[in-house]
This record gives sequence, C-alpha cells and structure tokens, in this order.
Amino acid sequence: MQDDISAEQIQGLWQGEPVDDLWTKLYIQQADEPILSMRFGVADPQTVSAISEAEAIQLAWKDPQALFIFPFEQLNPRWKVLKFDSKSIFSRPFDDQAYPLAFHYAFESEQPLIVKTDAGFPLTNFDPSKMATVLMTGVTALVRATGAKMDTEGVDFPASTIKDVLLDADLTHVSNEVSFAEDCPLAKADQANVMFCSRPAYFDLFLDTDVDLVELSGNHLIDWSMNAFIYSLKLYQENGIPYYAAGDNQADARKPYRTEINGNKLAFVGCNPAGPETVWATDTLPGVANCDDDWLVNAVDELVKEGYLPIVTMQHFETYAMEPNPYQKADFLNLSAHGAVIVSGSQ
Repeated sequence: MQDDISAEQIQGLWQGEPVDDLWTKLYIQQADEPILSMRFGVADPQTVSAISEAEAIQLAWKDPQALFIFPFEQLNPRWKVLKFDSKSIFSRPFDDQAYPLAFHYAFESEQPLIVKTDAGFPLTNFDPSKMATVLMTGVTALVRATGAKMDTEGVDFPASTIKDVLLDADLTHVSNEVSFAEDCPLAKADQANVMFCSRPAYFDLFLDTDVDLVELSGNHLIDWSMNAFIYSLKLYQENGIPYYAAGDNQADARKPYRTEINGNKLAFVGCNPAGPETVWATDTLPGVANCDDDWLVNAVDELVKEGYLPIVTMQHFETYAMEPNPYQKADFLNLSAHGAVIVSGSQ
C-alpha cells in the first residue's frame, strides 16, 4: 500500500500527468482551487476536478486511483493520510514551514489592527499542540517463534525496525495476552501446545519501547497459573505501566483507564466475551473482565457524558477469516453508535 507521494508527483498530476499506475485523478474542493493554483499553477481539467465534501468520500471508495486534497479539519477515520515528501502531519515535531501543503495567511492594514482570538475566528485549522497520537499495535504474545528470537537475538529484537514509530506516539498501547512467569522455560518456535507463558526478561521489551498502556483481555493470561497472572500484574505496577481489562476482581477489571493528552480526554475499557471461564475475574478472584453488553454500553455512555473519547477493546470470539463475522459487526457497530471513537478486536 502506498504511504508517500512527492511534490513532483502532485505537480505532474495537477498538470495532467498521471502517476504511473497509482493515481490518475486528483480531486479538490472548489473553494481551495485558488490557493492550490498559487502553489501548483493552472490545473489540467483532465486530471483535476473540483467536487463537494459530501461527494469526496463516495468517490474515494469507488476509485482506488484517485487522490484528494482537502483541509485538515475535514479528516475522518475513513481517509488514509499520505506522507508528502516523506513528511507526515502526525510526526512530532511538526514543521509547518517544510510541509508542502501548509499555507500561511497574513493581514495587512494601514490602520492599527486588533485581532480578537476569542471572537470565533480560528487562527489555524491545525494546532499540533492540541493533538494526541494513539498507537495501537494489536495483540502481543511473547511466546513461540517470537520468544525464541528474543532468546537468540536479544530482547529488543521484535522492535528493532519499528522502535522509532512506537516512541513517536503520545500513547503506545499493546494487548499482551500472555502472562510472565518466573519459572517459564526458554521459548520453542515449534511449541505444539497452546499453554503459554513469557519469561520475565521479555518484560524489558515494553520498557525499551516505552509502552504506555497494556490491555489484558486475552484468553491465555491464566494459561500458566494464577500465580503467574498475579506476578504479571505486580510487574506492570512496579514498572509504572498501567493496565486495564483485568484486575484483582471483576469490579477492578472493569474499571476504565482514563488519561488526558494535550486537552484530549481518552478512556480505555476492555473485556473478554470468549472465555474460557477460567480466565474471567469473579467478585473475589483476579482475572479478566467478562463482557456484559449492558455494562459495556453503559460504561461507554457514562464516559461520553464525562467528556471522554471512549476506546473499547476486546478479546472477541476468534474466527479464521479475513472478514469480521456478524456477531463482531453487531457488537462493534453498537459500541460505535454509543460514542466509542475506536472499537478494536484484540483476538
């Protein structure tokens, strides 16, 4: 999948030259054409078309060879944002002087000019100081082939090529579905059984990559023993890494994790509907939060009322298929409808 485009390619497309077999059409909004023309010149109508914001998302999903340029405030999760000359608007620090699609405006007046910043006129449509970058890696299981590589190549091996990406985020989230155990043996790449544990030395990988939050909704967390699970919770606590979706009992496991980044109030809540029952916390025993539809929906509703952006994650029922099953669709869409900004399956 293409992640980057150059200024030369945009310039060529603007002037009627398709970019190889990747992009043949560029769409913009009518109101943006004057300022874009100042940067790129006169647009070729064969390759550049002005459309409305409402039309853009429909065209995007119909034409995989189309590019779109529009203001930052119109971004939504259905768009993929390309790097421009290897520069991403999500990188820190962001240099608006070097970004090819950053435009600056100025006021000129022969008389003294007073600008009231609280008068409802936005001074910018993109303020990096108000942005929170959340990186969610999906399931982490430091066992089998991964564990064996860590034993031979070093604990930091799994992050050797992606560490910079992990460190760049304001909040890096992983779903670690295997507990650490002091008596865990060396990993075997060809391990046949599915009773898992991770060696305590592997924990340094989380510290090396500055993991900020660990989801514990996985179905393998009690594989080795309850003692290993409790030991793991202490490891997270002693190293200052918060976790959620598991705890000392069911009430503790269901507590959302709340944080605020650059004015953005984020809350994570997670659970496990798939079991096995032995992994679920009870009123008196530690474990993973068991999903309950009423509780989960109510939790999302309450977080929204409190002004949080809810992020819901769960170890759903596993299916070996590329498409989500009807149960997953129903559950995820329902949570989204109640205000969850991200719903992620960690199975």
